[in-house]
Amino acid sequence: MSPQNQRPYLLAPPPPSTKPLAHRLAPRSFDDYVGQEGILAPGKPLRQMIDSDQLRSVLLWGPPGCGKTSLARLIARSTQSKFVPTNAVNTGVAEIKVVIKEAERLPGRTLLFVDEIHRFNKAQQDILLPSVERGVITLIGATTENPFFSVIPGLLSRCLVVELKPLSHADLTQILTKATTPGEWTPEASTTAISIAQGDARRLLNIIETATLYSERPITPEIIQEITQHSGVSHGDDSHYDLASAMIKSLRASDPDAALYWVARLLKGGEDPRFIARRLMIFASEDIGNADPTALPMAHAALAATETIGMPEVRIILGQVVTYFAAAPKSNASYVAINAAMAWIDAGNIDPVPPYLRSSNYQGADRLGLGKGYQYPHDFEDGVVEQALWSEATTFYAPKDRGRERDLKQRLDQLQLKKRGLRG
Repeated sequence: MSPQNQRPYLLAPPPPSTKPLAHRLAPRSFDDYVGQEGILAPGKPLRQMIDSDQLRSVLLWGPPGCGKTSLARLIARSTQSKFVPTNAVNTGVAEIKVVIKEAERLPGRTLLFVDEIHRFNKAQQDILLPSVERGVITLIGATTENPFFSVIPGLLSRCLVVELKPLSHADLTQILTKATTPGEWTPEASTTAISIAQGDARRLLNIIETATLYSERPITPEIIQEITQHSGVSHGDDSHYDLASAMIKSLRASDPDAALYWVARLLKGGEDPRFIARRLMIFASEDIGNADPTALPMAHAALAATETIGMPEVRIILGQVVTYFAAAPKSNASYVAINAAMAWIDAGNIDPVPPYLRSSNYQGADRLGLGKGYQYPHDFEDGVVEQALWSEATTFYAPKDRGRERDLKQRLDQLQLKKRGLRG
């Protein structure tokens, strides 16, 4: 690349402050805090606890960069608490015990902040229980994963679970305006950076900080793309279930474009294609079923393809299956039927197997009378016999009048008429 085409970087010494921009711009009061009006507006439970200084233990659940750590620090400052910040990545049981012992000795409230609390194992979380229960410490745990899956029930029952949302476009615009000098960024560059940040203030501030290394002004979308080198669509271990849920619900609603969007989000975020293919296999039986029996082998073929091909080419196969499934006729009749049969058994309806239906393929079965009287359907006209196969006349399977299942419905209706004729 010729010198005139290279991006000009500043080779000057770094700025006096070596602390990250995200740290330097951390809010000092609730007036500076951006976003999360849904939980911090006056009258909301968390805000009432803070304003009245009646704080109880809290679990802050939200995506990266939504303000969990900043909120924890503001809570400590607003409630006059002794703030002890820890991170579950590098904190063990011994360190927790030291904090608890100090909290027992010192007057006032000790607010223990555990970032990434989902990384604590059960034993580490158990250590916290007695002290939280007795009020020795007030716990604020921050997690990017669903606490109902990653935090033990004992802690959950003793904490207020507060869900923080990704920051909105307006929130991030406010942060970008505060962190930049007017005229340094084109409006298009601001829009690009905010889009890539995906609701993550820390990611946005890192982009802004890196952009200051460029001597070229104003900052343009091309510079932002060069800084980030990716589309910014990664997702965490927990959110991939939400994306998969959105994909399935779009398929169920027969919207191929929405389903393709969510599949693309999963793939762009680095999702294992096998996870997507397995969900499609379940969907093939649960939501398409006998309305199109070819759906299940198609999904199985897609799973086999993911095992042998992988990304990026497997996106083509998954795209084909997703569009077909979205357009296919839908029936959950088989899914409803097996659930009804399982519930029937759970209700205590346990039938003994009639002797004529029991296995007779072993020596001595004749002497026990097993298999005798069984009417072999192939020996009868249309393969229809009138023989009780279980004790109840209950219908579990009710085919829908859609796709190929319409044919099954018509056949079963005809068989019922035939059986009624045999009963005379």
